[in-house]
Amino acid sequence: SGRDVLQNLLLRFYPEVELLAKCEDVLQAVEAIKYLAGIGENLKGRLLIFDGLRMEHQVFSIPKDPSCPACGRKK
Repeated sequence: SGRDVLQNLLLRFYPEVELLAKCEDVLQAVEAIKYLAGIGENLKGRLLIFDGLRMEHQVFSIPKDPSCPACGRKK
């Protein structure tokens, strides 16, 4: 896929990008564990942005789009 091509290109010139991908994997795993265990507060309806240069993160609320086939109103 296009994403794989881009990732391979980035890894060739910037190997440290792989560390960022691993961080993303860990965050996804933590979210899945919290969801399955019914513990903690998940990111449903929110977007987490991580700035690795500053070691900061921000969380934004993302409202549902009524016209979205995935999260909008069911017909």
